[in-house]
Amino acid sequence: MKSKDSWVVDHVRKMAARGKILFRQHALDRMGERKIWRDDVLKAIERGENIHIQKPPTETGKNIRVFFQEATDENIPSFCVIVAIEHPYAQIITVYYFKEEKGWSYDENLKIWRHF
Repeated sequence: MKSKDSWVVDHVRKMAARGKILFRQHALDRMGERKIWRDDVLKAIERGENIHIQKPPTETGKNIRVFFQEATDENIPSFCVIVAIEHPYAQIITVYYFKEEKGWSYDENLKIWRHF
Protein backbone atom coordinates (compact mmCIF):
# COMPACT_ATOMS: atom_id res chain seq x y z
CA MET A 1 0.00 0.00 0.00
CA LYS A 2 1.33 3.40 -0.93
CA SER A 3 1.72 5.97 1.79
CA LYS A 4 -0.51 9.05 1.60
CA ASP A 5 2.77 11.00 1.53
CA SER A 6 4.12 9.21 -1.54
CA TRP A 7 3.23 12.24 -3.67
CA VAL A 8 5.97 14.14 -1.84
CA VAL A 9 8.61 11.54 -2.70
CA ASP A 10 7.40 11.36 -6.32
CA HIS A 11 7.49 15.15 -6.56
CA VAL A 12 11.11 15.36 -5.35
CA ARG A 13 12.18 12.59 -7.73
CA LYS A 14 10.49 14.31 -10.68
CA MET A 15 12.13 17.62 -9.83
CA ALA A 16 15.54 15.93 -9.68
CA ALA A 17 14.92 14.18 -13.02
CA ARG A 18 14.08 17.57 -14.58
CA GLY A 19 17.24 19.16 -13.21
CA LYS A 20 15.23 21.33 -10.80
CA ILE A 21 17.35 20.44 -7.80
CA LEU A 22 19.89 22.71 -6.14
CA PHE A 23 22.69 21.94 -3.72
CA ARG A 24 22.94 24.30 -0.75
CA GLN A 25 26.47 25.28 0.19
CA HIS A 26 26.15 23.40 3.47
CA ALA A 27 25.36 20.19 1.54
CA LEU A 28 28.33 20.71 -0.78
CA ASP A 29 30.63 21.28 2.21
CA ARG A 30 29.39 18.10 3.95
CA MET A 31 29.68 16.11 0.72
CA GLY A 32 33.29 17.23 0.35
CA GLU A 33 34.16 16.41 3.96
CA ARG A 34 32.54 12.98 3.75
CA LYS A 35 33.61 12.18 0.20
CA ILE A 36 30.05 11.60 -0.94
CA TRP A 37 29.86 12.34 -4.66
CA ARG A 38 27.18 14.31 -6.51
CA ASP A 39 26.24 11.32 -8.69
CA ASP A 40 25.70 9.17 -5.58
CA VAL A 41 23.50 11.86 -4.02
CA LEU A 42 21.36 12.11 -7.15
CA LYS A 43 21.19 8.30 -7.37
CA ALA A 44 19.94 8.19 -3.75
CA ILE A 45 17.12 10.57 -4.68
CA GLU A 46 16.34 8.69 -7.89
CA ARG A 47 16.48 5.10 -6.56
CA GLY A 48 17.12 5.15 -2.83
CA GLU A 49 14.48 4.34 -0.26
CA ASN A 50 12.56 7.21 1.25
CA ILE A 51 13.00 6.65 4.97
CA HIS A 52 11.43 9.73 6.53
CA ILE A 53 9.27 12.73 5.67
CA GLN A 54 9.54 15.67 8.04
CA LYS A 55 6.59 18.01 8.05
CA PRO A 56 7.23 21.12 10.12
CA PRO A 57 4.39 22.96 11.82
CA THR A 58 2.73 25.32 9.35
CA GLU A 59 3.41 28.39 11.46
CA THR A 60 7.20 28.00 11.12
CA GLY A 61 7.22 28.68 7.39
CA LYS A 62 9.69 25.84 6.88
CA ASN A 63 9.33 23.34 4.07
CA ILE A 64 8.68 19.62 3.94
CA ARG A 65 11.92 17.64 4.04
CA VAL A 66 12.36 14.21 2.51
CA PHE A 67 15.10 11.80 3.65
CA PHE A 68 16.54 9.31 1.14
CA GLN A 69 19.03 6.60 2.01
CA GLU A 70 21.86 5.63 -0.32
CA ALA A 71 20.78 3.47 -3.26
CA THR A 72 22.71 0.21 -3.01
CA ASP A 73 21.90 -3.45 -3.56
CA GLU A 74 25.14 -4.86 -2.22
CA ASN A 75 25.79 -3.17 1.12
CA ILE A 76 23.97 -1.61 4.01
CA PRO A 77 23.22 1.97 2.90
CA SER A 78 25.75 4.26 4.55
CA PHE A 79 24.46 7.78 3.97
CA CYS A 80 21.33 9.90 3.93
CA VAL A 81 20.33 12.83 1.71
CA ILE A 82 17.89 15.43 3.03
CA VAL A 83 15.93 17.37 0.42
CA ALA A 84 13.63 20.35 1.08
CA ILE A 85 10.76 21.10 -1.27
CA GLU A 86 11.03 24.75 -2.26
CA HIS A 87 9.28 25.92 -5.40
CA PRO A 88 10.28 26.08 -8.15
CA TYR A 89 13.19 23.86 -7.05
CA ALA A 90 14.00 21.19 -4.53
CA GLN A 91 17.13 21.84 -2.48
CA ILE A 92 19.56 19.36 -1.03
CA ILE A 93 20.03 20.56 2.53
CA THR A 94 22.69 18.14 3.76
CA VAL A 95 24.11 14.63 3.56
CA TYR A 96 25.44 12.52 6.41
CA TYR A 97 26.61 9.06 7.32
CA PHE A 98 24.12 7.21 9.49
CA LYS A 99 26.85 6.06 11.87
CA GLU A 100 27.73 9.72 12.61
CA GLU A 101 24.17 10.57 13.68
CA LYS A 102 22.28 9.58 16.81
CA GLY A 103 18.82 8.11 16.64
CA TRP A 104 19.16 5.79 13.63
CA SER A 105 19.14 2.01 13.56
CA TYR A 106 19.25 -0.37 10.61
CA ASP A 107 16.36 -2.80 10.08
CA GLU A 108 17.99 -5.81 8.43
CA ASN A 109 14.64 -7.35 7.43
CA LEU A 110 13.36 -4.26 5.63
CA LYS A 111 16.82 -3.09 4.48
CA ILE A 112 16.18 0.45 5.63
CA TRP A 113 17.36 2.82 8.35
CA ARG A 114 14.75 3.85 10.90
CA HIS A 115 14.71 6.92 13.08
CA PHE A 116 13.79 6.33 16.71
